[in-house]
Amino acid sequence: MLLKVKLLDIFRYSIINSNIFSKMEKHIPTRNEAFELVKQYIKTDSLIKHALAVEAVMRYYAKIHREDEEKWGIIGLVHDMDWEVAPDRHTIKTREILEEANWPEDYIRAVESH
Repeated sequence: MLLKVKLLDIFRYSIINSNIFSKMEKHIPTRNEAFELVKQYIKTDSLIKHALAVEAVMRYYAKIHREDEEKWGIIGLVHDMDWEVAPDRHTIKTREILEEANWPEDYIRAVESH
């Protein structure tokens, strides 16, 4: 029984640490990547300015709450990127875009929850 459990642990470890699931690993987006996505979906200057303002505010609140400023800034930056292309599916379309770009679920959920 102990050998069976040990073999199971080794199997789980090898699966978790192998490249089998490498496509499932989420990509941590950079600010530049996020801004490129924003520019791809937002064309009006006022909405781009809004995205940049929300990014700045999110960075400020992350800083005072000792959270990850880069992460929360990026979330603020992309939060309305589907507004022009799919206002009737606001946040739903953004989820699809970010999933396609392999963003982490916690980033997507934060954007979707606003």
